[in-house]
Amino acid sequence: MEDNKSNIVAPTNIPGKAEYPLPDLVTRFRFDLGGGHITTAAFYGTARFSPTSGDTDSVPLWGGVASAKFTTVGKDFVYGTFTTGKGIGRYRGGPTAVPDENGRLHAVAGSAYMGGYQHFWNETLSSNA
Repeated sequence: MEDNKSNIVAPTNIPGKAEYPLPDLVTRFRFDLGGGHITTAAFYGTARFSPTSGDTDSVPLWGGVASAKFTTVGKDFVYGTFTTGKGIGRYRGGPTAVPDENGRLHAVAGSAYMGGYQHFWNETLSSNA
């Protein structure tokens, strides 16, 4: 279970407040292989907006990630991550849920890719691209 505080954008024309009804349920698996590892993880959560008057609006949030890191030469390594889902903004630095034109809450869908290579010039100096 993880803290679920995230950026829920409230409708501008409807008074009320964003709520975080439950913690995120999270699972993670790591597979160690010769020279590196692969990690997978997933989460499920909920975002909610409670207007001052009227019905509460809740949306499910979910996401998954796969990452890998492998040694190449010496201490050098290559790594990469793929993240996808609806509501992954809290894990990527963006909004999790936003209102539509009618003020109804929707989880923000997205996918993100990241990769790099780290080269060690000596024991204390390295470069990352």
